[in-house]
Amino acid sequence: MKKDKDLLKELLRSKFEDECIESSKDMFDNIYDTVSKGTTEKIPFYWYRIAAAILFFIGLGSISYYLKENTLETNIQKPIVVHKSPEINTDSIQQKTQKPTIKFEENKKSLPQEKIQIAEETPKASIETKTKDTSSTEKDKSKIDVSYVTTQKYASSKYSKYVKLPDTSTIVLQKSSRVNYKRSIENYRTVELTGNVFFDVKKDSTKPFIVITKNSKVQVIGTKFVMSSRNNEDYLYLIEGSVNIVHIKTGQDQIVIPGQSFRISDDGIRKLDKTPNQFAWKTGNLHYRNTKVKEVFEDLRKNFDIKINVLDPTLLNCKYTGSFRKTTPEKMINILSATLKVNVQKKNNLFIISGNSNCLN
Repeated sequence: MKKDKDLLKELLRSKFEDECIESSKDMFDNIYDTVSKGTTEKIPFYWYRIAAAILFFIGLGSISYYLKENTLETNIQKPIVVHKSPEINTDSIQQKTQKPTIKFEENKKSLPQEKIQIAEETPKASIETKTKDTSSTEKDKSKIDVSYVTTQKYASSKYSKYVKLPDTSTIVLQKSSRVNYKRSIENYRTVELTGNVFFDVKKDSTKPFIVITKNSKVQVIGTKFVMSSRNNEDYLYLIEGSVNIVHIKTGQDQIVIPGQSFRISDDGIRKLDKTPNQFAWKTGNLHYRNTKVKEVFEDLRKNFDIKINVLDPTLLNCKYTGSFRKTTPEKMINILSATLKVNVQKKNNLFIISGNSNCLN
Protein backbone atom coordinates (compact mmCIF):
# COMPACT_ATOMS: atom_id res chain seq x y z
CA MET A 1 0.00 0.00 0.00
CA LYS A 2 1.39 3.38 -1.04
CA LYS A 3 2.14 5.99 1.52
CA ASP A 4 0.58 9.42 1.55
CA LYS A 5 3.80 10.95 0.41
CA ASP A 6 4.00 8.74 -2.70
CA LEU A 7 0.37 9.44 -3.57
CA LEU A 8 0.98 13.15 -3.31
CA LYS A 9 3.98 12.90 -5.58
CA GLU A 10 2.02 11.12 -8.27
CA LEU A 11 -0.72 13.72 -7.97
CA LEU A 12 1.70 16.57 -8.40
CA ARG A 13 3.42 14.87 -11.33
CA SER A 14 0.14 14.36 -13.15
CA LYS A 15 -0.73 17.99 -12.44
CA PHE A 16 2.38 19.57 -13.81
CA GLU A 17 3.43 17.17 -16.54
CA ASP A 18 1.36 19.04 -19.10
CA GLU A 19 3.08 22.29 -18.16
CA CYS A 20 6.53 20.75 -18.79
CA ILE A 21 7.73 21.31 -15.25
CA GLU A 22 9.90 18.69 -13.72
CA SER A 23 9.49 18.06 -10.11
CA SER A 24 12.58 17.78 -7.97
CA LYS A 25 12.50 14.72 -5.87
CA ASP A 26 14.84 16.02 -3.26
CA MET A 27 13.11 19.42 -3.00
CA PHE A 28 9.70 17.83 -2.74
CA ASP A 29 10.83 15.50 -0.01
CA ASN A 30 12.16 18.37 2.02
CA ILE A 31 9.02 20.43 1.57
CA TYR A 32 6.72 17.55 2.43
CA ASP A 33 8.68 16.68 5.54
CA THR A 34 8.57 20.28 6.72
CA VAL A 35 4.84 20.62 6.11
CA SER A 36 4.05 17.30 7.72
CA LYS A 37 6.09 18.20 10.80
CA GLY A 38 4.39 21.67 11.20
CA THR A 39 0.94 20.21 10.69
CA THR A 40 1.55 17.55 13.30
CA GLU A 41 2.63 20.13 15.84
CA LYS A 42 -0.33 22.55 15.24
CA ILE A 43 -3.18 20.02 15.23
CA PRO A 44 -3.62 19.89 18.97
CA PHE A 45 -3.93 23.73 19.16
CA TYR A 46 -6.74 23.85 16.62
CA TRP A 47 -8.66 21.11 18.37
CA TYR A 48 -8.55 23.04 21.64
CA ARG A 49 -9.96 26.16 19.95
CA ILE A 50 -12.76 24.16 18.36
CA ALA A 51 -13.65 22.48 21.65
CA ALA A 52 -13.65 25.80 23.50
CA ALA A 53 -15.94 27.34 20.89
CA ILE A 54 -18.34 24.41 21.16
CA LEU A 55 -18.42 24.68 24.95
CA PHE A 56 -19.00 28.47 24.71
CA PHE A 57 -21.99 28.11 22.40
CA ILE A 58 -23.42 25.29 24.53
CA GLY A 59 -23.17 27.49 27.62
CA LEU A 60 -24.72 30.47 25.86
CA GLY A 61 -27.59 28.36 24.61
CA SER A 62 -28.20 27.02 28.11
CA ILE A 63 -28.32 30.53 29.56
CA SER A 64 -30.73 31.73 26.84
CA TYR A 65 -32.98 28.77 27.35
CA TYR A 66 -32.98 29.33 31.14
CA LEU A 67 -33.91 33.02 30.74
CA LYS A 68 -36.64 32.23 28.20
CA GLU A 69 -38.23 29.65 30.49
CA ASN A 70 -38.25 32.10 33.42
CA THR A 71 -39.86 34.83 31.23
CA LEU A 72 -42.61 32.50 30.05
CA GLU A 73 -43.34 31.40 33.60
CA THR A 74 -43.62 35.06 34.68
CA ASN A 75 -46.00 35.93 31.85
CA ILE A 76 -48.15 32.92 32.52
CA GLN A 77 -48.41 33.67 36.23
CA LYS A 78 -49.45 37.36 35.87
CA PRO A 79 -53.10 36.74 34.82
CA ILE A 80 -53.40 34.16 37.58
CA VAL A 81 -52.33 36.68 40.21
CA VAL A 82 -54.85 39.24 38.89
CA HIS A 83 -57.76 36.77 38.86
CA LYS A 84 -57.11 35.85 42.47
CA SER A 85 -58.52 39.23 43.60
CA PRO A 86 -62.34 39.21 43.20
CA GLU A 87 -62.68 42.94 43.86
CA ILE A 88 -60.26 43.95 41.09
CA ASN A 89 -61.92 41.61 38.62
CA THR A 90 -65.38 43.03 39.42
CA ASP A 91 -64.33 46.64 38.93
CA SER A 92 -62.41 45.93 35.74
CA ILE A 93 -65.31 43.92 34.32
CA GLN A 94 -67.78 46.73 35.11
CA GLN A 95 -65.53 49.36 33.56
CA LYS A 96 -64.98 47.29 30.44
CA THR A 97 -68.71 46.65 30.20
CA GLN A 98 -69.68 50.33 30.53
CA LYS A 99 -67.11 51.90 28.21
CA PRO A 100 -67.98 49.92 25.08
CA THR A 101 -71.67 50.82 25.57
CA ILE A 102 -70.86 54.53 25.43
CA LYS A 103 -68.74 54.06 22.31
CA PHE A 104 -71.53 52.11 20.63
CA GLU A 105 -74.00 54.97 21.12
CA GLU A 106 -71.61 57.70 19.99
CA ASN A 107 -69.93 55.98 17.03
CA LYS A 108 -72.68 53.71 15.89
CA LYS A 109 -72.04 54.06 12.15
CA SER A 110 -68.37 52.96 12.25
CA LEU A 111 -68.92 49.85 14.38
CA PRO A 112 -69.51 46.31 13.13
CA GLN A 113 -73.04 45.06 12.85
CA GLU A 114 -72.88 42.92 15.98
CA LYS A 115 -71.81 45.85 18.16
CA ILE A 116 -74.49 48.06 16.70
CA GLN A 117 -77.14 45.55 17.64
CA ILE A 118 -75.87 45.47 21.20
CA ALA A 119 -75.97 49.26 21.38
CA GLU A 120 -79.55 49.30 20.07
CA GLU A 121 -80.71 46.84 22.66
CA THR A 122 -79.61 49.04 25.57
CA PRO A 123 -82.05 51.94 24.83
CA LYS A 124 -84.91 49.45 24.56
CA ALA A 125 -84.34 48.39 28.11
CA SER A 126 -84.21 51.99 29.26
CA ILE A 127 -87.41 52.77 27.34
CA GLU A 128 -89.19 49.90 29.00
CA THR A 129 -88.01 51.16 32.37
CA LYS A 130 -89.24 54.67 31.60
CA THR A 131 -92.57 53.30 30.46
CA LYS A 132 -93.01 51.50 33.72
CA ASP A 133 -92.09 54.65 35.66
CA THR A 134 -94.48 56.75 33.57
CA SER A 135 -97.35 54.36 34.07
CA SER A 136 -96.79 54.38 37.80
CA THR A 137 -96.62 58.17 37.75
CA GLU A 138 -99.87 58.34 35.79
CA LYS A 139 -101.55 56.11 38.31
CA ASP A 140 -100.34 58.30 41.15
CA LYS A 141 -101.43 61.40 39.25
CA SER A 142 -104.91 60.05 38.70
CA LYS A 143 -105.23 59.47 42.40
CA ILE A 144 -104.13 63.04 43.08
CA ASP A 145 -106.63 64.32 40.54
CA VAL A 146 -109.45 62.62 42.35
CA SER A 147 -108.35 64.10 45.67
CA TYR A 148 -107.32 67.62 44.77
CA VAL A 149 -108.57 68.78 41.36
CA THR A 150 -111.82 70.73 41.65
CA THR A 151 -114.46 70.55 38.93
CA GLN A 152 -117.66 72.53 39.32
CA LYS A 153 -120.43 73.38 36.84
CA TYR A 154 -122.70 76.38 37.25
CA ALA A 155 -125.65 77.52 35.17
CA SER A 156 -128.46 80.06 35.26
CA SER A 157 -131.76 79.63 33.46
CA LYS A 158 -134.32 82.42 33.85
CA TYR A 159 -132.57 84.81 36.24
CA SER A 160 -129.07 86.00 37.07
CA LYS A 161 -127.12 83.85 39.49
CA TYR A 162 -124.42 84.77 41.99
CA VAL A 163 -121.74 82.11 42.62
CA LYS A 164 -118.70 81.89 44.87
CA LEU A 165 -116.00 79.69 43.33
CA PRO A 166 -113.82 77.25 45.33
CA ASP A 167 -110.87 79.71 45.15
CA THR A 168 -113.14 82.41 46.73
CA SER A 169 -113.42 84.30 43.43
CA THR A 170 -116.99 85.36 42.63
CA ILE A 171 -118.99 85.33 39.41
CA VAL A 172 -122.46 86.48 38.37
CA LEU A 173 -124.12 84.55 35.56
CA GLN A 174 -126.65 86.27 33.36
CA LYS A 175 -129.67 84.12 32.53
CA SER A 176 -129.05 81.31 30.04
CA SER A 177 -125.31 81.25 30.89
CA ARG A 178 -123.03 78.37 31.87
CA VAL A 179 -119.60 78.09 33.48
CA ASN A 180 -117.40 75.02 33.97
CA TYR A 181 -114.74 75.70 36.62
CA LYS A 182 -111.67 73.46 37.00
CA ARG A 183 -108.49 73.58 39.06
CA SER A 184 -105.70 71.29 37.87
CA ILE A 185 -102.93 69.66 39.85
CA GLU A 186 -100.60 72.33 38.43
CA ASN A 187 -102.85 74.92 40.17
CA TYR A 188 -104.29 76.36 36.96
CA ARG A 189 -107.79 77.79 37.47
CA THR A 190 -109.69 77.29 34.23
CA VAL A 191 -113.17 78.52 33.30
CA GLU A 192 -115.04 77.41 30.19
CA LEU A 193 -117.63 80.07 29.39
CA THR A 194 -120.89 80.17 27.48
CA GLY A 195 -123.19 83.17 27.87
CA ASN A 196 -122.66 86.43 29.76
CA VAL A 197 -120.70 86.47 33.03
CA PHE A 198 -119.20 88.99 35.43
CA PHE A 199 -115.90 87.97 37.07
CA ASP A 200 -114.33 89.19 40.29
CA VAL A 201 -111.14 87.12 40.36
CA LYS A 202 -109.06 86.64 43.47
CA LYS A 203 -105.43 87.54 42.77
CA ASP A 204 -102.99 84.62 43.14
CA SER A 205 -99.84 84.56 40.99
CA THR A 206 -99.22 80.90 41.84
CA LYS A 207 -102.63 79.89 40.44
CA PRO A 208 -103.17 81.42 36.97
CA PHE A 209 -106.80 82.13 36.07
CA ILE A 210 -107.78 81.48 32.42
CA VAL A 211 -111.17 81.95 30.74
CA ILE A 212 -111.62 79.78 27.64
CA THR A 213 -114.15 80.36 24.85
CA LYS A 214 -114.39 79.12 21.28
CA ASN A 215 -112.24 81.95 19.91
CA SER A 216 -110.02 83.06 22.77
CA LYS A 217 -108.11 82.37 25.95
CA VAL A 218 -108.12 85.22 28.46
CA GLN A 219 -105.32 85.21 31.03
CA VAL A 220 -106.41 87.03 34.16
CA ILE A 221 -104.64 88.52 37.16
CA GLY A 222 -106.80 89.59 40.11
CA THR A 223 -109.30 91.75 38.32
CA LYS A 224 -112.94 92.59 37.53
CA PHE A 225 -114.36 92.22 34.02
CA VAL A 226 -117.44 91.19 32.10
CA MET A 227 -117.28 88.68 29.27
CA SER A 228 -119.86 87.40 26.81
CA SER A 229 -119.60 84.41 24.48
CA ARG A 230 -122.54 83.78 22.13
CA ASN A 231 -123.06 83.02 18.43
CA ASN A 232 -119.32 82.47 17.71
CA GLU A 233 -118.45 85.95 19.01
CA ASP A 234 -116.82 86.99 22.29
CA TYR A 235 -117.02 90.41 23.94
CA LEU A 236 -114.97 91.63 26.87
CA TYR A 237 -115.13 94.78 28.97
CA LEU A 238 -112.48 95.38 31.63
CA ILE A 239 -113.58 97.19 34.77
CA GLU A 240 -110.51 96.80 36.97
CA GLY A 241 -107.04 95.21 36.83
CA SER A 242 -105.45 93.71 33.72
CA VAL A 243 -106.10 90.86 31.30
CA ASN A 244 -104.36 89.43 28.24
CA ILE A 245 -106.44 88.11 25.31
CA VAL A 246 -104.90 85.40 23.12
CA HIS A 247 -106.73 84.52 19.90
CA ILE A 248 -106.82 80.75 19.49
CA LYS A 249 -106.77 80.62 15.68
CA THR A 250 -104.38 83.46 14.77
CA GLY A 251 -102.29 83.64 17.95
CA GLN A 252 -102.93 87.39 18.18
CA ASP A 253 -102.08 88.81 21.60
CA GLN A 254 -103.87 91.82 23.16
CA ILE A 255 -103.33 93.41 26.58
CA VAL A 256 -106.44 95.18 27.95
CA ILE A 257 -106.55 98.08 30.41
CA PRO A 258 -109.58 99.23 32.47
CA GLY A 259 -112.36 100.91 30.48
CA GLN A 260 -111.49 99.16 27.20
CA SER A 261 -113.81 96.84 25.28
CA PHE A 262 -112.90 94.23 22.65
CA ARG A 263 -114.70 91.99 20.22
CA ILE A 264 -113.16 88.56 19.52
CA SER A 265 -114.39 86.73 16.44
CA ASP A 266 -113.05 84.06 14.12
CA ASP A 267 -111.07 86.73 12.22
CA GLY A 268 -109.24 88.18 15.23
CA ILE A 269 -109.44 90.77 18.04
CA ARG A 270 -110.90 94.26 17.47
CA LYS A 271 -111.14 97.17 19.89
CA LEU A 272 -114.59 98.80 20.35
CA ASP A 273 -115.28 102.51 20.79
CA LYS A 274 -118.15 101.89 23.24
CA THR A 275 -119.03 99.27 25.79
CA PRO A 276 -121.31 96.60 24.31
CA ASN A 277 -124.93 96.84 25.46
CA GLN A 278 -124.95 93.25 26.73
CA PHE A 279 -122.83 94.42 29.67
CA ALA A 280 -125.35 97.07 30.81
CA TRP A 281 -126.55 94.82 33.63
CA LYS A 282 -123.11 95.35 35.23
CA THR A 283 -121.96 98.70 33.85
CA GLY A 284 -125.36 100.41 33.61
CA ASN A 285 -124.35 101.79 30.19
CA LEU A 286 -126.40 101.50 27.01
CA HIS A 287 -125.73 103.19 23.67
CA TYR A 288 -128.12 103.53 20.72
CA ARG A 289 -128.05 105.25 17.39
CA ASN A 290 -131.15 105.18 15.24
CA THR A 291 -132.11 101.85 16.81
CA LYS A 292 -135.62 100.36 16.85
CA VAL A 293 -137.43 100.52 20.20
CA LYS A 294 -137.98 96.80 19.94
CA GLU A 295 -134.20 96.24 20.31
CA VAL A 296 -134.00 98.73 23.19
CA PHE A 297 -136.68 96.88 25.13
CA GLU A 298 -135.00 93.56 24.36
CA ASP A 299 -131.71 94.83 25.86
CA LEU A 300 -133.57 95.90 28.96
CA ARG A 301 -135.11 92.47 29.34
CA LYS A 302 -131.74 90.70 28.95
CA ASN A 303 -129.72 93.00 31.18
CA PHE A 304 -132.08 93.59 34.08
CA ASP A 305 -134.30 90.52 34.16
CA ILE A 306 -137.46 92.55 33.75
CA LYS A 307 -140.63 92.04 31.76
CA ILE A 308 -142.01 94.65 29.34
CA ASN A 309 -145.48 94.53 27.86
CA VAL A 310 -146.20 96.93 24.96
CA LEU A 311 -149.92 97.28 24.26
CA ASP A 312 -149.47 99.04 20.91
CA PRO A 313 -147.20 96.94 18.64
CA THR A 314 -146.60 99.88 16.26
CA LEU A 315 -144.57 101.48 19.03
CA LEU A 316 -141.89 98.85 18.58
CA ASN A 317 -140.97 100.17 15.13
CA CYS A 318 -140.10 103.62 16.42
CA LYS A 319 -136.40 104.45 16.46
CA TYR A 320 -134.30 105.87 19.25
CA THR A 321 -130.90 107.57 19.48
CA GLY A 322 -129.27 108.20 22.84
CA SER A 323 -127.11 106.81 25.65
CA PHE A 324 -127.72 105.70 29.20
CA ARG A 325 -124.92 105.75 31.77
CA LYS A 326 -125.04 104.02 35.10
CA THR A 327 -128.78 104.17 35.44
CA THR A 328 -131.57 101.84 36.58
CA PRO A 329 -134.21 100.11 34.42
CA GLU A 330 -136.95 102.35 35.89
CA LYS A 331 -135.12 105.54 34.90
CA MET A 332 -134.37 104.25 31.41
CA ILE A 333 -138.03 103.28 30.74
CA ASN A 334 -139.26 106.62 32.09
CA ILE A 335 -136.90 108.46 29.68
CA LEU A 336 -138.10 106.33 26.78
CA SER A 337 -141.80 106.86 27.60
CA ALA A 338 -141.27 110.62 27.84
CA THR A 339 -139.51 110.65 24.47
CA LEU A 340 -142.18 108.51 22.82
CA LYS A 341 -145.03 110.20 24.72
CA VAL A 342 -146.53 107.01 26.08
CA ASN A 343 -147.68 105.86 29.51
CA VAL A 344 -145.81 103.42 31.80
CA GLN A 345 -147.18 101.33 34.66
CA LYS A 346 -145.14 99.01 36.90
CA LYS A 347 -146.50 95.92 38.63
CA ASN A 348 -143.80 94.11 40.58
CA ASN A 349 -141.25 93.24 37.89
CA LEU A 350 -143.58 94.00 34.96
CA PHE A 351 -143.62 97.27 32.99
CA ILE A 352 -146.81 97.98 30.98
CA ILE A 353 -146.47 100.55 28.18
CA SER A 354 -149.69 101.95 26.63
CA GLY A 355 -150.73 104.79 24.38
CA ASN A 356 -150.30 105.82 20.76
CA SER A 357 -146.88 107.02 19.73
CA ASN A 358 -146.42 109.99 17.45
CA CYS A 359 -142.87 108.92 16.46
CA LEU A 360 -141.74 109.41 12.88
CA ASN A 361 -140.30 106.21 11.41
